Amino acid sequence: MGMTGRISRFLAVAGVVLGVAPALAQAQGTTISGQVTGTGGAPVVGASVSIPTLRAGGFTDETGHYSFTAPASANGTTVTLLARRLGFQPSSASVSLTGAPVTQSFSLSTAATQLQGVVVTALGLTREKSQLGTAQQQLSNTEINQTKALNLAEQIEGKVSGVTITGSGTQGGSARIVIRGANSITGNNQPLFVVDGTPISNNENSRSRHSGDPNGGYDFGSGISDLNPDDIATMSVLKGPNAAALYGSRASNGVIVITTKKGRAGATRWTWFAEEGAVSDRNKYPTTYASWGHDATTGAVQRCTLVSESQ
Repeated sequence: MGMTGRISRFLAVAGVVLGVAPALAQAQGTTISGQVTGTGGAPVVGASVSIPTLRAGGFTDETGHYSFTAPASANGTTVTLLARRLGFQPSSASVSLTGAPVTQSFSLSTAATQLQGVVVTALGLTREKSQLGTAQQQLSNTEINQTKALNLAEQIEGKVSGVTITGSGTQGGSARIVIRGANSITGNNQPLFVVDGTPISNNENSRSRHSGDPNGGYDFGSGISDLNPDDIATMSVLKGPNAAALYGSRASNGVIVITTKKGRAGATRWTWFAEEGAVSDRNKYPTTYASWGHDATTGAVQRCTLVSESQ
């Protein structure tokens, strides 16, 4: 083969390479990387950085850095890059996808927002509902007190799936709760109640149960009946042995975790309710119902009138 043949062959190969190179660049996706920081420049771990319209994205590592590749089909377009993390305000930026690497960093500010979808699990731990692999359901104070009943146990009837509640039919009597049906023929099938970390039994407290009265007795209610539904902040129902594993064998029938209300910083707030009706003998009732408390700023004792009746 002569010199002319070698040159022709080289030019042919070079032409093929130069023709394929633009096609390969066009078929290559755009790599997007950067860092997500929070207050004071601290790295935000586990933040999500994504392009919602393309369903592409990634998460930050322990140093706050992220990297992912957008599909090649989006080359030549401008998209919105979104960074977000629980407890921070989301941040977005517009980037152009050309196939060349893109660097985009974010600085997130903290957000004092109420967390949604967060439930109380075993031992008072809080987890995001979407990250739990066990069956559980949580009720808020508003949901619990939406309807009134004789006791707290009967008040959650019809509000939690898979829970059967049987009342005693007597004023102030106990209520039997069974989650997902009975597990024992002769044993106790009621769940374990845990109030602010303290286990409470829901077994009935009756005279016949303690004295062996063959003619029956009186049902004095159970421990859970003594709780005021208005004092409850949240109630989490943990269903099945997997959800209640941290509480041991006593929780084989499930666990109902109750968290009561606690004091919070801020101005003094009052929650009250009143009933309207006719009074046959006014002399037996005071004309004013009042409660006493401390002023949040000065600490002085002050009187708060809840209901006032005109003469």
